Amino acid sequence: MPSRVPTLHFTVSVNGTWNLDESAPPQHHAPDSLARSHLREHAARILRRHTVLAIPAAQDAVNAVIARPLTPEPWLTVHGTACLTVSDADRALAEEHLRRAQHGDLEREET
Repeated sequence: MPSRVPTLHFTVSVNGTWNLDESAPPQHHAPDSLARSHLREHAARILRRHTVLAIPAAQDAVNAVIARPLTPEPWLTVHGTACLTVSDADRALAEEHLRRAQHGDLEREET
């Protein structure tokens, strides 16, 4: 999933559960698919506010939201937990991006 820097990504593993209540429509064949989609959407929305350099903060923010029950449909309750990782290449790119941004800030300050 993308981080705040669009070209850098988190790898996200979400473990979740879903519960159907008795009002579930009988023709809905894949509530697990709906639950997975809902958890992915929540995780992606949160991760776009973080960079891959802030994995613990990003993971805490995701889990704070998806660990409590969510109701994407009135008859479905989902919740989950996420584990985030970042490839070494993406982390190195993020560090370089940060170094360049800081260098640019220092040059502007000197000017």
